[in-house]
Amino acid sequence: MIVSEGKSIGSSSDGVIALMGKAEGKNKLKVSVSLDKNPGYNFLRLTLDYDKEVLTFTGFEEGSALASLDLMPTNVNTPQGYTITPFVFLYGPQNKNDTSTGSLLTLHFTVKKATKAGTKTSVGLKYTTDKEVTYMKGDNTSTPRNPKINYLSIQIG
Repeated sequence: MIVSEGKSIGSSSDGVIALMGKAEGKNKLKVSVSLDKNPGYNFLRLTLDYDKEVLTFTGFEEGSALASLDLMPTNVNTPQGYTITPFVFLYGPQNKNDTSTGSLLTLHFTVKKATKAGTKTSVGLKYTTDKEVTYMKGDNTSTPRNPKINYLSIQIG
């Protein structure tokens, strides 16, 4: 499996959320999500974006970044596996911004058995611009941020 950096969304002036991928054996993928630059957030709604025909999302661990915000993953475990909508990081104490950096999430995937060698796919996190990532200004006004987030390009080996 070959994993490399792909396209990105957002602006680095509003923060940087970086994805790094690593193959684990022939059919497993581990994606580390880190918050490398954080000007302050009080709400993030990040939706996992991947090809469900090629990969199966098998779980996640929460990192130490944004620890003052509550993580509310809105996932459902079905007989067919996980279906994931967003990871939502909610307001911290007194609606203050969290400016921590470091590990945000670790995501785990398996490659579906029917996937042919050479298949190309991607994994990323996305959000609705100017709506789903915010920080709190001094006057308690919620203001949008649009952090840069890269996608991973993956070629199945």
